[in-house]
Amino acid sequence: MDEETSRVREQHTFNVATLQQYLSDKIRGFPNTVVNVRQYRSGQSNPTFLLQAAHRSYVLRKKPPGALLPGAHRVDREFGVQRALFSARFPVPRPLLYCGDVSVIGTEFYVMEHVQGRIFRDPRLPGISAAERAAIYLAAVEVLARLHSLDLSALDLKNYGKGSGYCERQVLTWTKQYRAAAHTDIPAMDKLIDWLSSNLPSNDSEVTLVHGDFRLDNVIFHPTETRVLAVLDWELSTTGHPIVDLAYFLMPYYWPRGLNFIDTMGAIRGITGIPAPEELISVYCRCRSISNSLPHWSFFQALSFFKMAGIAQGIYARHLLGNASSPEAYKFGESVEPLAGTGLRIALSTMYQYKIVFPVSDYCTLNVMLCTFTQSLIEENDIQRISGCLRRSDTPVSAVELCSSFRVIFGLFVASLINALLAWSVSFGGRPSLGGEALTISVFQEVAEYYLKHANSPLRWSRPEVITKLKERARASGLWNLFLPAVSGLSQLDYAFVAEETGKCFFAPEIFNCQAPDTGNMEVLHKYGTEEQKRQWLEPLLQGEITSCFCMTEPNVASSDATNMETSLHREGDTYVINGKKWWSSGAGNTNCKVAVVLCRSQAAEHVDRHKQHSMILVPLDTQGVKIIRPLTVFGQDDASHGGHFEVHFDNVCVPLSNILVGEGRGFEIAQGRLGPGRLHHCMRAVGLAERALELLCRRAATRQTFGKKLYKHEVVAHWIAECRIAIDQSRLLTLSAANAIDVLGSATARKQIAMIKVTAARMACKVVDCAIQVFGGAGVSGDFPLAQMYSAVRTLRIADGPDEVHLSSIAYMELRDQLQMSTAKL
Repeated sequence: MDEETSRVREQHTFNVATLQQYLSDKIRGFPNTVVNVRQYRSGQSNPTFLLQAAHRSYVLRKKPPGALLPGAHRVDREFGVQRALFSARFPVPRPLLYCGDVSVIGTEFYVMEHVQGRIFRDPRLPGISAAERAAIYLAAVEVLARLHSLDLSALDLKNYGKGSGYCERQVLTWTKQYRAAAHTDIPAMDKLIDWLSSNLPSNDSEVTLVHGDFRLDNVIFHPTETRVLAVLDWELSTTGHPIVDLAYFLMPYYWPRGLNFIDTMGAIRGITGIPAPEELISVYCRCRSISNSLPHWSFFQALSFFKMAGIAQGIYARHLLGNASSPEAYKFGESVEPLAGTGLRIALSTMYQYKIVFPVSDYCTLNVMLCTFTQSLIEENDIQRISGCLRRSDTPVSAVELCSSFRVIFGLFVASLINALLAWSVSFGGRPSLGGEALTISVFQEVAEYYLKHANSPLRWSRPEVITKLKERARASGLWNLFLPAVSGLSQLDYAFVAEETGKCFFAPEIFNCQAPDTGNMEVLHKYGTEEQKRQWLEPLLQGEITSCFCMTEPNVASSDATNMETSLHREGDTYVINGKKWWSSGAGNTNCKVAVVLCRSQAAEHVDRHKQHSMILVPLDTQGVKIIRPLTVFGQDDASHGGHFEVHFDNVCVPLSNILVGEGRGFEIAQGRLGPGRLHHCMRAVGLAERALELLCRRAATRQTFGKKLYKHEVVAHWIAECRIAIDQSRLLTLSAANAIDVLGSATARKQIAMIKVTAARMACKVVDCAIQVFGGAGVSGDFPLAQMYSAVRTLRIADGPDEVHLSSIAYMELRDQLQMSTAKL
């Protein structure tokens, strides 16, 4: 925060004690302790200050002192629009108070809550990965589209501006502002004014709420995720044509190289990861559900540079008057002419005299976005293969997927990698295919043939070479450890869309290092591990150098009640000694599995609370006394491709005291933190699996016929298809809601939502796969199609991580508790 603020500049000082007394009287909970006031270095218009109290921070914006341009610096309008937007749940800081009494600090001002997050001052995003750069820009344009989709009447802002004719008013307003502030004659500005006045758009009747200064540095992002928390600086907001905002936001793409008078502007074309402007325009149009056509685009671009030149002229004029908000204001004087020149070149250049038109087809439009997005991540020939895959696809994009443009693109990107690069889809004849064309060699075939060849050999516990190569490729492309927000920058909600896509292919999660149980174990080590534990185990897991297993369930007790676990842990000198039997230890058969996370009962904690008796400890699998007994089978299959599910015995296994996670008796605390995101990932993969099963069902129903008509024409089959679609979409929405709850509230608070999806997703997937098997008949339970393996996976999910009945009991308890609290509140 120190680099963002400085001491209050002399021309902007005010009586802090008077302000503190005023705010203490007006704002509930405002502290009576001394307030530390710092001035933000950024911002060239209304001076902005950080008010720091003991346990809370606020932000104050005020008018600058001295003579001001007419109609400028309306902090009362800023406060009013933020209040309306906050009530509509649009991401803005919560406005607390407006003060029109100039006797308090010398000018009008307003106060809002401080939002902690990231502000990217440099649009080139140095030091940010290519994938995160793309996510940041896409999140920003998505929130801009959301702003332009708000209902002015519902916001009570219908009279906030003057309505239609906005472009003409902008030209007149900025012409007036420029000429009032001009310190010298600039011919390019005069010519640009004439061109804009003569080329006003014919469609200047569209009216939405517009920001007026929408730039990347006016957006606050989550500290670790690419999620917009707040949009700032509403001084220039009004109602008018929304494309003015879009063109202004895209101005850095056309910024004159070498013009670096302001850190928050700069040429961004060609920077790895930053999407092309065409892609962002596609995203914007899709989010608003408007035509893929932008008439008069050159006018809006030229207007943006004219407006920026006018702003620069005004800032320099305030510097000359001595009341500028920033000490860097003097730099703006020399920028007006090159900005005007750029706007004029755009206006007069024939290469810009067109309207942008994007294909109407969903997948053609998304194909443009996808190819642009992936150019920095994969090779050109791969892009062509992905493009061909998308062009041949006739699958509609769901409304849920379109609700977030970044998630659409990223989900489709992962899907296209699976479809085009992995070629895992299965044609009607059961042979791997891509877009209907049978492949002589495919990844799917190679993987299947490997495990068929080595079904009775120890080599089945190893991985085929093609999987290793694909993992190397995914890692090199930045598609690695996507499940961990601290590493990928994705929230749980973001990753949910990716997990759904990987759920459509059995081995896809491993390719991106997002496979269970390693994801849960890595989350445990990241959240609870010591620095030494992270160095020894987390780092090689994140690099994909080793794998791990999780040892919890036991054969001798009812493991649905985790407090029953009997494997013992007791301390002897500087070691812990472990004794007991575990089974269903998934992944233990992997030849690269090096460490187990083991749940044990601490003998020293026998007389404490039953949920504080268990501990989690790290046990290297090569430790003396660790015995891998046998692989268990699921419906007769040993799941070798996932490392199997093993019975593991611990006979006087000694490990150092430093291997304990957090401390003795903390096992259930760790388990809750581990299982929340893990269950979410399982559920979204189950949604993806169900989508794949429904796709196979529909294809079969459309190509086979019985009793003189196609299968889908039999009413019972048609009803199955409808019911499957309903169930899948219901489960997806519930799971996305749970993902958002984890992001916002944390796993502990979102326990009810997590339990609900654990029950719903597994039951839904079982039902969908069962319907598909029924339509396929005998083929459905054979090894020629993936349905039998799918059913095995989703039926097991109804037991793994707690059976349905345990979750239902928990849901009922939490619902009764919530109902009681609501009843008490009403009373």
